[in-house]
Amino acid sequence: MNRSGKRGSRLFAALLAIGASVCIAPSVDAAGWVNGDVAVAVGGVAPGGAVGGKDVTFGAYSIVGQDVIASSSTVELNNYAKALGACVTGGNPLNLKIGAICGSSDTSGTNPDLATLTSAITDLATFETALSGAASTQTIPAVNLADSGTQTISDSVAGLNIISVPSVTLGNSSTLTLSGLAADTLVLNISGALAIGDGAAIRLAGGLVPANVIINVGGLVTAWNASSTLNGTLLALNSACTGTTGITINGAVVCSGSLNFGHNARLNFFASKASISSTTLGTALAFAALSETGDVSFGNVSHVSDNQLASYKVYDNSGNFLGSVFNGLQITPNLTGGCAFNNNGNKLYTTDFTATKLTLYDSTSPHPIDQTLNPGTKIGATSHAESIVFDHAGNFYVGSPDGQKLLKYSSTNVLQTVFSPNVESGARGIDWIDLAPDQCTIFYTSEGVAIRRFNVCTNSQLPDFVGGLSESGAAYGLKLLPDGSVLLADLDEVIRFDSLGNQIQTYTAPGEVGPFPSDFGWFALALDTDGTSFWAASQFTGNFYRFNIATGAIEVGPISSNATSGILGGVCLRGEPDVARTLQSCSSSATQGKFLCN
Repeated sequence: MNRSGKRGSRLFAALLAIGASVCIAPSVDAAGWVNGDVAVAVGGVAPGGAVGGKDVTFGAYSIVGQDVIASSSTVELNNYAKALGACVTGGNPLNLKIGAICGSSDTSGTNPDLATLTSAITDLATFETALSGAASTQTIPAVNLADSGTQTISDSVAGLNIISVPSVTLGNSSTLTLSGLAADTLVLNISGALAIGDGAAIRLAGGLVPANVIINVGGLVTAWNASSTLNGTLLALNSACTGTTGITINGAVVCSGSLNFGHNARLNFFASKASISSTTLGTALAFAALSETGDVSFGNVSHVSDNQLASYKVYDNSGNFLGSVFNGLQITPNLTGGCAFNNNGNKLYTTDFTATKLTLYDSTSPHPIDQTLNPGTKIGATSHAESIVFDHAGNFYVGSPDGQKLLKYSSTNVLQTVFSPNVESGARGIDWIDLAPDQCTIFYTSEGVAIRRFNVCTNSQLPDFVGGLSESGAAYGLKLLPDGSVLLADLDEVIRFDSLGNQIQTYTAPGEVGPFPSDFGWFALALDTDGTSFWAASQFTGNFYRFNIATGAIEVGPISSNATSGILGGVCLRGEPDVARTLQSCSSSATQGKFLCN
């Protein structure tokens, strides 16, 4: 993430409110990821997750991650309940019991949240009109599962699927599975009633994610029983919603009438990305739970999270979106950093910046999490993990910007050594790293004015590769090239240095750098499999591009990751020709200069 760049001093707290990584990864399809596809990592800093209704009540010891909005009555938080966002009413006083707290409060009746709630109801009606006018891609018989029964509904076309069904009844402990690819959107359009029994679940398969699923109920929600699970956004705009205890929702829920859940409800918010003829849920996307005309109530020890799970968005080499994978960490913010594929390409290694962890995804569809590593137990939970690079033998190194450490792992994912390279005065730490073909020399940046070097074979500091960079920039991502030159994302532009540290070329694109003193601009780099181009990502816009190394021409892009400013945080490529793993030796040839040998 960009931290304390030279364009302006920023508080660390502000840094944590932004940032995620962009990763160039392989494509998601039935066979798995392939070389040359692009994955972009976007952190989970959700702008929404609010709870709204006429009156809103949370039971004792409940936690709400975002704003709580009561349009015509009050917000009631029972003993020791917490709303981390604002508690807003239309003019009535708050009702806070013993130990209950709000992050802030506004009972003036003029808070913009109230207008957002009103707009959300209007936008929901617009979405419903668009959906009612859209043709179904499938029509199936009523779903009526007996206790412990199972059924799978699979989408049939790429992209948007609208599957019409008269009614859905799920018996106790039954499972209805909705299956589709990660890039697909599935709308289960139920014209009649929905009933969910004890322990029943609506689950997803094939790469389909909660943000791409809508369960639209035209009739009534007649039962929503204990310990049940629902994945997707539930729209019940002709019904109240009453659930019992232990209900889990991964998505969002909107009901026309009152929305009431019992104790131990868990709502993990995912804003819907569904679009019907370019019509989305609009301002309703700000809400994790919303009642259009009634009250909202959650029982004791309930939790409504405001975070979205951090994702690595996957694109093909032409920039077409293919799908996403999620790290599953329930933290806010949930920021991701750099990434890399292991040498045989069967695992995607990603850095979970906020959590100081590494998440490993399997390259085989649907790309489950294979393993989670926790370097924070060794270097500190707030040290953060940002960058990763593999050597020729399959070992890998991880840069920690706030622990100011460099970690070496074996090819079997075992932490072996923790190094402490020198850091520029006033700069960040071991931010972005790359490894030379000699398998010993780590090049690294500290968001300062230099590219530094450290010998991991002798555990010794080496002379800087280059120093005295412009104070208007900030040294972030870097990549070593086979000819000995080095690419650097230096905020204002991408710079290419020859093997002796002389600047020989620059790359940029219009509108990708924030106005001074913004620290958002060119941030992360990756080499393309063609050997003649590289990818560069901007934290200011969330866009990424492929540049020709020799000419500087933009070959692909801009491609939008839909990341807000400061969120895009890294880029990697399956099959990326990193010099450390593609070049096996180095010599002391004068033409190789400081890059290849020491």
